[in-house]
Formats: sequence, structure tokens, C-alpha cells
Amino acid sequence: MIRSGAVHLDSADGPRVRARWPLGACVIGLALPALAPAARQGPPVFGVAANVVRVAVVVTAPDGSLARDLRPADFELFEDGRRREIEMLRRADGWPGEAALGLDLLLLLDRSASMLKNLAGARTTAAALLSEIPKGDARGVVGLEGEPVFWREPPADPLAVLDAESKPVQAMVATGVDALRPAAGRKALVLLSDGDGLAGTRAWAETFRSISASDVTLYVISYAAHLGPKPRVASAQSRLEKLAAATGGVVLDGYFPGGREAVRRITEDLSAQYILGFQPAEPAKGGYRSLEVKVTRPGFRVRHRDRYLARVRDETR
Repeated sequence: MIRSGAVHLDSADGPRVRARWPLGACVIGLALPALAPAARQGPPVFGVAANVVRVAVVVTAPDGSLARDLRPADFELFEDGRRREIEMLRRADGWPGEAALGLDLLLLLDRSASMLKNLAGARTTAAALLSEIPKGDARGVVGLEGEPVFWREPPADPLAVLDAESKPVQAMVATGVDALRPAAGRKALVLLSDGDGLAGTRAWAETFRSISASDVTLYVISYAAHLGPKPRVASAQSRLEKLAAATGGVVLDGYFPGGREAVRRITEDLSAQYILGFQPAEPAKGGYRSLEVKVTRPGFRVRHRDRYLARVRDETR
């Protein structure tokens, strides 16, 4: 669960914020309960040391359906081209007899000038995604002055508490990544944007660096199609696709049909995730390392983040 700006959820007087969280006004948060220990009757789930690298994976079967029944023997994982032993395998909905794997998810709503004409539809789509989270799970919004408020049962308009001011897209992504960093379960960002705010070289570099150094899966609901001239549309869409692909996420059309298909795809994708864990090679130095996950069954396709940031171990501790 997200630790910063924790919220009491069981008060008889309604939700209460017990700590201020310095996040942007356009970040909307959902937090599902952290995983509780349970007896395991499915495939083995291996013990994992503290420095394990976790990789979220979604697998598509040859018929286009999401594969939900894979076992440890079905996966192969490579770090910088070298095979690593998979020491952990978890499934989003849990193995038989096991609790579901927790999810922390933040929605980022781009409200820059080019998005104003799409704002009403984007808000409707954001609210629809919030409503798809099962009842009883915590969800919420980061509201006035960056304070998060979570509910077990959200109010009729959970977006009403948003500030009027919007942060740049790169700042929102960085805020979301930082907020999800302490989360122990699955982590996802959903960005509703036309991508136009990433046109500058610095904005693009900052955003890509922030998201690619994280273990967050990014889903984008895109409104780039109506930006104007085709080169501008193509450029914005390409930027959004590169961001999502680096994390194992996808870009979905915010216009078709009214964002409903995007909501369905995201919720289905998240429900079919696996989490793989492995011990990295001892790092002689920090830096990015490539990741590749394969499924040994013929015709299966895998999505996952394509790299992770290795950090030098502090031997003085």
C-alpha cells in the first residue's frame, strides 16, 4: 500500500487524512489491500531476498486471450541476455487458496491547454475506471493542496475535490512514480493525456527517465488523435507509445467508444498480471540492465518492462 499520506479508512465519521502528501492536484489514487500471507496450494512461490528484482508480466495466448494459468516452468527470464533463475512467481488473482496480489494504482489527468476540449470525456473515463475497482477496496483522489483522501465507498463525484491548477505531464509522472515507490504489491499508473505536453526535449527526457527507472506499469488513455495536423498527432502518439512500451503497458484510444473500451482493457490487463522475481547479478556498477521474459509455450506473447535500474550495493552497511 502507499505509505505516504496514510488515511484512516474505518472511521465512523468518514475518511480522514492524517498526513499531508505533497502531490499534484491532478493525481488520482486507487490503493488495493497489500497481500496477506495465505496457505498456498498452487505452483510453488519461492522465498525472496530483499534485493529481488520484480517484473510485472502480461501474457497473451495465440488466440488473443490473456493467459492466466501459466506455471513457473512456462517462464524464462534473462538479464542482459543471461538467464536468471526465477525465485518468485505470483498471480494477480492469487493461486488456489491464496489471496489476490495487491495493487496500487494512480490516475494522472492531464489538464493542459490542449486537453481542455477533452476534459469532460477524460473525467468521465477516469470516474468509470474508479468505479471498476471492487467494492470494499480502498480508492481515492489527491485533492486540494495535494492531500490524498481514500474511501472504501467513493462519493458520487470522486473527482470533485481536484484543484483547478494542473501540473506538467512530466511532473505528474514523476509524482506518481515517487508515490508508488514504497508500495509492496503491483504498481500501475494510468495517464489520460494527448501527449502534446511532452513535445519539448527536456520534458520528454525527464518523463522517460522517471518512468523507465521505476517498476511501475504505465497505461495511457490517449487523446492525441484530435490534436490537429497529422505530424503533430503522430509525434504525440509515438511519445506516449514509447513511454508505455518501456514499462510493459499499452496505449488505448480515449475516444473509442467514449473511453469504455480503454477502461475494460486496463482492468482486464491488470487482473491477468504475473509478478516474477529474480536475484540480479552482483553489480560492479550501477546502471540500466535489459530484461527479457519468454514463455516456452509456442505462440504466446509477453509484455513487461524492458529494463531496470541496477544500484550499487553499499558494502559499508
